[in-house]
Parts: sequence; C-alpha cells; structure tokens
Amino acid sequence: MPPTSEGAPGGEATKAKVRLRHGFGINTTVNGVLLHILQEWAGHAHLSTTAINADSFGKKEQNIAAIVWG
Repeated sequence: MPPTSEGAPGGEATKAKVRLRHGFGINTTVNGVLLHILQEWAGHAHLSTTAINADSFGKKEQNIAAIVWG
C-alpha cells in the first residue's frame, strides 16, 4: 500500500486517525503539557519527533484543535 501524504500507509480511515493524533498533540502542547509527556503518550522514540510535530502547526491549526478538543 503506498504511503499517504501524512507518511502512513492506508486510506481515508488511516488519514483520519493521523489527523486525530496530531490534533490531540497540538491541543496538549497548547494547554501546557510538556513535550516529554506527550512523547510518552504518542509512543515516539525520540523527543525530536514530538517537537517537530508540535512546532509544525501554526496559530490557525492550534485554534481549530482548541475548538475540537476544547
């Protein structure tokens, strides 16, 4: 199966799961959860992976995540 734009194999269901994970990650960092805690929750081997995901979204995405996870 070819990878999706998010880097995970699969179809729409997989993309939705990835977006849900990223939305959760954004909201936790916006609300002050420390990156090493989010790293553990996300199962990332390296803190740098968590940091990349946390820093890759702008204010618009943060606001949307806050609405969804509010």
